[in-house]
Amino acid sequence: MARKTKDVFGFDELQKAFDKMESKFESKATAMLAAETRQVKKAVKQQTPVSNKKHKGGKDKPLKQTWKEKKPKEYQNGKYIVGMVYSDANHAHLYELGHEMVTRQRTRSLDGRYRTEKSKMGKLANKSLFEKRKFKAKKVGFVPGNYVLAGNLKQAESRWGRSVEKLMDEITKDVQL
Repeated sequence: MARKTKDVFGFDELQKAFDKMESKFESKATAMLAAETRQVKKAVKQQTPVSNKKHKGGKDKPLKQTWKEKKPKEYQNGKYIVGMVYSDANHAHLYELGHEMVTRQRTRSLDGRYRTEKSKMGKLANKSLFEKRKFKAKKVGFVPGNYVLAGNLKQAESRWGRSVEKLMDEITKDVQL
């Protein structure tokens, strides 16, 4: 015959302890992830070189200035908390992952000079826009990627375990089981 009391093995106390830990965990986990995200962004900015070219006040900024972070955000009803480090530069993926070096092969006119686009347009007037813009390219080599963001994310993953252990110790410190 079953007992009429709900607390048979101390489950009520355990449930209260878990509820207390859960309320602390959400805010501290988000703060910890935000701190890790800031550290990764700071390290990526330090490792990104400043280009030698002088930028004229247009839209193009040096890659070093384009690294940004997003605050941690919950996805799938709080199942995942995600923080982001990204660059809004058009060429960031080329610097990070590497790219092929390509040279344009220009055609010369009869006098040995390179043709200008205006002189070509008369001959290409009946062709589609794709054919007008099409040019021959020669692969010269490959520029290897620097993997600045990927390398710093790997370092953050190695630190992550220690940070989570500290967080769990901090949360369970007040709860006596």
